[in-house]
Amino acid sequence: MKKIAIISMMLIVLSGMAWANDIPQPVNNKDYIPLEAPQHLKTATISQTRSGFDLPEWEFIQEPTTLSGLTSYYDYMPGSYCGRPLMTQPDQYGGVYFVFHGRPNTTDNRRVYWAYVHPDGSTEYATITTSDTWQGYPGMTMHPASGDPIASWHDIMGAATPEDTNTRVSFDDYGLLFIPGFWKTPVTFDQPIPYVDEYIWPYMYIGMAPDYEITGNYRVYQISGQNPDGEIEHDILRWIDVPQDTYVYGDLDIMLDKTNWSDPVNISRDWSDPAAGISCRPYPSFAVDPFTPGHVAIFGYAGYTYGLVGGEIVPQGFYVWDSYDGGETWDYANFHSYETDVGMYNEYVMWAVDNVPGFVDDNSIPYDELHVWIGWPGNQHSTHRTATFDSEGNLHLPELFWISYVDDDAGSASYWPYYLFQYEVEVVYKADGSWEIREVPALPGVDAMSGRGVPWEIEAATGDTLIYPWLDMPFTDITTVGFHENTQRNAACLTQPWMVQVWDSGTKVLYAENAIPGYDDYATHPIFHVSATRDNGENWSVPIELSDIYSTVYPGFADMITMYPYINPTIKDLGDGWGQIDMYFFDDNDYGSFIQQMGPNTGGELVYCSFKINFAGLEYSNDPSQPQPEASLTLRNVPNPFFESTKIQFSSSVGVKNATVTIYNTKGQLVKTIDGIADSPTAGYAYWDGTDNQGNDVANGIYLYKVETNGASIAKKMMLNR
Repeated sequence: MKKIAIISMMLIVLSGMAWANDIPQPVNNKDYIPLEAPQHLKTATISQTRSGFDLPEWEFIQEPTTLSGLTSYYDYMPGSYCGRPLMTQPDQYGGVYFVFHGRPNTTDNRRVYWAYVHPDGSTEYATITTSDTWQGYPGMTMHPASGDPIASWHDIMGAATPEDTNTRVSFDDYGLLFIPGFWKTPVTFDQPIPYVDEYIWPYMYIGMAPDYEITGNYRVYQISGQNPDGEIEHDILRWIDVPQDTYVYGDLDIMLDKTNWSDPVNISRDWSDPAAGISCRPYPSFAVDPFTPGHVAIFGYAGYTYGLVGGEIVPQGFYVWDSYDGGETWDYANFHSYETDVGMYNEYVMWAVDNVPGFVDDNSIPYDELHVWIGWPGNQHSTHRTATFDSEGNLHLPELFWISYVDDDAGSASYWPYYLFQYEVEVVYKADGSWEIREVPALPGVDAMSGRGVPWEIEAATGDTLIYPWLDMPFTDITTVGFHENTQRNAACLTQPWMVQVWDSGTKVLYAENAIPGYDDYATHPIFHVSATRDNGENWSVPIELSDIYSTVYPGFADMITMYPYINPTIKDLGDGWGQIDMYFFDDNDYGSFIQQMGPNTGGELVYCSFKINFAGLEYSNDPSQPQPEASLTLRNVPNPFFESTKIQFSSSVGVKNATVTIYNTKGQLVKTIDGIADSPTAGYAYWDGTDNQGNDVANGIYLYKVETNGASIAKKMMLNR
């Protein structure tokens, strides 16, 4: 284990204050009141699920590989908060890029670096620029044909100048010689008023431009957040269209002239009105639809940091805001809200559950109910998460829920320090316009009052309540530490109904702190959890404990303190039901972030790894008392609309066999029958070129297409537009 002397707390405080201006801060913090739990409860220390998939089969492709020679003394969130700082290149190049910020010693500026993992597993890295300025929080995307990474970060370049804080964009011209390291001089987006109108923490995305069907262009997006130093918190979006021919890289130099970029579009600025006392924190994550040109979305939680006063433009709660012209306009007709039971319990409570464990207040009076909530909106504990579209066009947002008791009148929350009850969920906005909130994975019990999952169940033999403590962040401090240290990431496969959700779990840290026998070695070792699904989140697996210190797959984890995981947004289909996930993370030299005033200034290392999961082999938990989920069949066609041909893709959670695709016109008349081609045990495809069974071109318009396999069928619409 790493044992390094602790530096004085005074140095911790002074250094932590020095650069706090570019770390988001919680606002309007409430009180958290710890309470004693009933002593008669039994505690279970093995996470069990009532349904879902068993532990997946998995193995490393590349074992954890440290960037040699670099110790970073900035031990906090080395990549984006809600962006994607790691991307894999197209198969013909085979490499992996990631970006991060690091501080090579305790006195130098924090700089932004790029790293490249070659197909043979070797690594190299360097700073993106030669500018010795305070840089940080980089995001990245990847040109889908050239394999060129496009990165953005923010730069604090001085005091009392128009360029006090700005964002910069550059790309590595990998396609020049098909080797990394040719980063261009970045374009700089100035901020109008220093310390007042600062848009920092940039995230980068790429997708089909609105006119993709005509031009083949891709649109590059930069979205950055307003640093709320006395200003309204919101985001701005700018974009640029870049050309692309299939497998021929486009001219990305046009990105280096800021006059080629769009003017920034303000998003959600009108949600707050200081004069009326309305202050809304949007907590947004951005996503680009990989199937529909020009479709982008923001998925977040609209939290009113000083309560509801009336006159709010959007309801409090989870929301999805779609734009169908590549972010140029944001119409409230495309705003969708999942509202909580505001006023029934508290603005921040999702729902109530029965107080089966019998928790009591400080006067030993049992609570009538307990509350599931997301934390006070000014101090939410799901602030660092990604959003992604799955293979069916559903939009997923990972979240962290709590169970406690929220006292609306007193403006405080009561919790039980040993139990904490923080657990992973995902909020899903489905392509049909409906909402779902799913536990990841399912909790062991079901609450009779709400019908929702809970982390306790009744032991049949004794009637005792079994409690399963959960802590899905790396530290047991639930104050502002929860705001800063939570991490939830997700990824999806575009051709299969496969997804993963990744977080840093401190459950075993909690057990160690509370002297549960057998957990002493976990006192400073949070564990990356990876839950998998093969039905786009309808069911989730028991998590892989990726960085367990007793790992039999990689024993080197025993010497690591694994923090801040980042994953590639796309799961690579390896064939035969296996999918690849790429990751980088921070291996802290001591438990606790020095930057967040929780640990010594001893730094840490950046580590890359990749692993594969057998998604097709996921099996349902063997619990005969529970009904087994039905087969899940998915269907889509790309592109849609199309003008020459379209690829019809389908998958089934129980496998595809003798699949048939039929095309109908809107009158229900059969147009064409096509035999499906299976490209894996659970997925297949077919092409339609817009002709009927006799080979004649059919007219433009809407057509229905249907796939049948293994006794199940599904149908959708598509448009032919020559």
